[in-house]
Amino acid sequence: MPATALKIGTLDDYLDRICEEIQLRQTQFITAVRRYTAVGKQLTERESPLERLSPAVFPQGSMLQRTTIRPMRLSKQVVPYDIDTVCRCDFDPYSKTSQSLYGSVLARLVANVDFQKRIEEAKKELGTSGKCIRLAYTDDDFYLDVVPTCKDPSDAEGIRLYMCNPDRWTSFAKPIETWRRTDPFRFAAWLQVRCEVGHRLVEKRAVASVAPVPPQEEADVKAPLRRVVQLLKRVRDVEFLGDKCRPTSIMLTTLAGRHYRGEESIADGLETVVNGIASQINASRPGRIAVPNPADELAP
Repeated sequence: MPATALKIGTLDDYLDRICEEIQLRQTQFITAVRRYTAVGKQLTERESPLERLSPAVFPQGSMLQRTTIRPMRLSKQVVPYDIDTVCRCDFDPYSKTSQSLYGSVLARLVANVDFQKRIEEAKKELGTSGKCIRLAYTDDDFYLDVVPTCKDPSDAEGIRLYMCNPDRWTSFAKPIETWRRTDPFRFAAWLQVRCEVGHRLVEKRAVASVAPVPPQEEADVKAPLRRVVQLLKRVRDVEFLGDKCRPTSIMLTTLAGRHYRGEESIADGLETVVNGIASQINASRPGRIAVPNPADELAP
């Protein structure tokens, strides 16, 4: 609810203030969008070696879902913020390996001297995952991940994607075995539905060569579910600081969306979500909880 409608000193008031504090600063948001746009321009430029693959660039993850939070420094450790970028190319996954597409996208990025430096900087810190190409901007506590993808031919709507599966980059693997499915746009559409604001997101993401990043929202107009997700992320960042096994953002977002019941109050929504997650964990003991991808529910 808007901050002006909150009674000062209530739990909702305190949580609302925390949400204000963990929002990206406008300068940070503008910086992220500028760098995303520059990378998109490099990948989609005409008469480049990549042009034959008709690349299209889209934001995904927290920037698309509007759940990004401000970077944090604690105990000499940094929790950066990021923007995940999909580079979708016309590519046949049944005859060509994901390693081949990864190499083509990487070659196009390193043709830019600054991007090459950013990629090398990220490699020194984290190595190479093969799933994405990371550009590190450590001075700004920011990084940008480029995910090479192609359309999943089995999806009638042409929305689901194939991304690289480096675990299968072997000499005996068939080309299609080097890919794995991902559905970031349907996931974002599902989250929109759970926020009860309708969804036309999938259709909007299917046109421009470099799709725009959704505009920055003020905390007091952000959907309660999105603020609950942001609070969970910040608690995760603090409690699992430096832990490589920390819960992923996609898992927290999925669990929050599953257990949210449309509460207008941030406090009520957070309580419902946390209690729901705790109950799900307890019911799953001694095993692990199942967190299926809700995007599958929207696929034909």
